[in-house]
Parts: sequence; structure tokens; C-alpha cells
Amino acid sequence: MTEYGDIKFYFQYANPVETEDELAGQKRPTMRGTEHTWQNSPYFWWWAFLRENADYIATCDGNGQGPCGTLYADFGDVRPDNFMAWWWDRGRQLFCEPHGAASRIVPPGDRSYADPAFRIVVELERFGDTDRAVAEVRRFLQQQHPEGEFGRGGRNVSRALYQLFTKPNLHSLREHYQAHLLLKARPDISDDEFVKQAKIKVGSASVASAAKAYRASIASMIKYAGEGVFPIMTAAQAKRIPAYRQNRKLAAQERRREIAAGVHCIPFGRPEEPEPVLSNSMPNHGFRGFIQRTRCDKTIPSES
Repeated sequence: MTEYGDIKFYFQYANPVETEDELAGQKRPTMRGTEHTWQNSPYFWWWAFLRENADYIATCDGNGQGPCGTLYADFGDVRPDNFMAWWWDRGRQLFCEPHGAASRIVPPGDRSYADPAFRIVVELERFGDTDRAVAEVRRFLQQQHPEGEFGRGGRNVSRALYQLFTKPNLHSLREHYQAHLLLKARPDISDDEFVKQAKIKVGSASVASAAKAYRASIASMIKYAGEGVFPIMTAAQAKRIPAYRQNRKLAAQERRREIAAGVHCIPFGRPEEPEPVLSNSMPNHGFRGFIQRTRCDKTIPSES
């Protein structure tokens, strides 16, 4: 969970942060030697690999007209080298969990609640044992919804518009991206030199096989990032994409309903209230034409 202004956003994985102070004391994966703190978020690497997709960049050059026009309507122009500006403008809305999914206190005497297919009213003792209450609620939810079932419930199941295909390995994503930059700078590099410079583990395979497999993984991540799926590193994973798309569509139903109705943020612990809207549109064709800015906005510092 993170706060933008006075609104709480929830993400399945670590959201990007701008300063070392924001990393301090947080239980989140971090890597040594990162150029920017936001590189400790998998959402940064999705953006970074998308920027390497030639078809997507061509679509950006065409102001949304091109082979990736549908994806562009959501992700927008990624050509500017300013990830945090893009994150504030679009990324956080693409990857956040439904705002309506946040827990809230039902006003006294009110036993009604919206959308019973997705909401459950639970009665808790106000001054009871917190650990016991949390354990009981967790057990109850696990009984209601089988763990890991897309679109319903379970541990660490995302219902964002865009969900990572698999649990990300930040070190691996960074290493593959750095290897890609090496290949761009030296397209004629030999397999031996590529394996050495990229520090690729060869194991029992030949150097040529290891280099070929690594190149294929990089190409796969770039290709499928342009199709709205990330990270796809192997042919076996690519075969599972159709089922993944269907599951993602089901899981994101509530988030899509929020977008169609206009964004509403529910601060934790308060009765649901409508949020004030500052603007009815976003640049770059808007976010599917539905997303409205809320008071979450702030001035975006330039990256340096």
C-alpha cells in the first residue's frame, strides 16, 4: 500500500518510490547498484522493456496510430525518458488494485453494501484481540474463495487491469535488460564475449546455446510487453498466454467497472464517499477515455 496525496493505492508488488527515505523501513525487495530507487519495482521493468518494442514506439510516433494502438490507449507515450512522470500519469492506474476493494467501516445501523458478489460485511468486536480478528477474517475469506482462483480471491491474487504474468525476479529483469543494452551497442558481439560481458551462467550447456537462450528470453520479453503481457521469457510461458488473458479479463472485472463509472478512491476506515474530480481527461487520449484525475496528483519532479 502507498499513499498519493491522501488516497491509498494498493499494488500486488512493490510500487516505485522516488527516494531512499521511502525505501527505509519497508519490507520490499531491493537491489544494490540501481541507478534510481524506482528500479526496485517490477512495474519499472515492464515500462523499460515496452520502450524497446519497435512496434510500440512506432505507434507512439504515430500518436496512437499503429500496430499497438489498443495497448497505447492504456500505456500512452513511453518515449520520454521519465518513468516517474509516466507512473504518476498512467502507470499507477494500470497496476493498482480496485479502489472499491479497500476495507471500510460501514456506518452504524447500515447493513447494506454494494455488489454482494464482491463485498462481504464482517462484524468485529471493537476492542477485541487484533491478532485473533485478523486470523479469523483470513480463515473466513480462504473458505469463501479458493486460494489462487483468478477473479475471486486467494493469496496475492491481483485484480488490477494489468497483472504480472508471474512473480518477478528483479535481479533477472535487470540483468536481461542490461544484456539487451549490450546487444544494442554491440550487435556483432561474439557469443563468448556476450556470455562473459553479460555474466550469463552457462552450466552444462555450450556457450553458443546459453547465448542463444538468453537472446531469445530478451526478445520474448520485448515482444510480449508490446502485447500487454510481462514478463514472458520462455516458449512454454508463451503457450499459457491465452489462458492468462482470459483469467486477467475475469480478475479485472471490478476494476473495469470502476473505470466505466469514474474513479472513486475510498480512504481506509471511512464510509464510502465520492471523490472530487479535478479534470475529466488525461493527456495522450486519456486512459481508455474513462479515467478521471483525483486529488492524488502532485508536481512531478524531473529525473536526473
